Amino acid sequence: MARQHPVPDESSPDGRAATAQYGLCKVEASLLEYGFSREEVAVVDPRKLDVAVGPNTKVVGIGVLDPLGVNYGTALLRVLLKLMGYEARLQSYMSWATMRVLRHPSIL
Repeated sequence: MARQHPVPDESSPDGRAATAQYGLCKVEASLLEYGFSREEVAVVDPRKLDVAVGPNTKVVGIGVLDPLGVNYGTALLRVLLKLMGYEARLQSYMSWATMRVLRHPSIL
């Protein structure tokens, strides 16, 4: 079974995301309104960082809802798993996905 990914599959060949978190869209819109061009600003698919981030990239912003995996939902799931007799010591998916982006060779 293929692993499901929470990011929509729609993105252009150059990595531009068809949809994104509201906060990222607002940052992009503000930069465009300030005078940056579409060639200078992009919200990209995290699976296409190798295509979208290059030597001319100056800033990379990352939008994450729960980067450490410690929000209420994750904590509640850990409690429920513990009550069911499971030891929940694994890293949360959100934390894992955030670290995957931060450790991407294009970001380092």
